[in-house]
Amino acid sequence: MSKMKLYGKVPYEVRREDEGYLSVEESTEEKPNIVKETCKKLGLTQKELAERLDVPQSTVSGWAKNDIPKMTQFALELLIKNKDLEDKLNIFKQAHKIASEL
Repeated sequence: MSKMKLYGKVPYEVRREDEGYLSVEESTEEKPNIVKETCKKLGLTQKELAERLDVPQSTVSGWAKNDIPKMTQFALELLIKNKDLEDKLNIFKQAHKIASEL
C-alpha cells in the first residue's frame, strides 16, 4: 500500500508525551508544493503544465501559492508517478538491449 504525500501546511501534529498520553498541536511544518514538484520532475514551466492540464496559467499559478483542489493534487501526483514509472521502464529497456547484444 502506498502513502499519499501531503502538500501545503499540515494542520495538526500528534506527539507522544512521556506519560504515554498523546498531545495534538497545531503544526507550522511546511510540506513541498505539489505544483513546483511536478514542474521540476517533468521539466515543465507552470505555463507548460497549464497547457498540459488544459487550464489557464493563472489557475496553475494560484495552485502554486494556495491550496489546490484534491482532484488536482491527485492528478499531479499521478503525473509524477507516471514519470517515475517511465524512467524505470526506460532503464529496463536499456538493460534488455545491452543483455540481448551479449
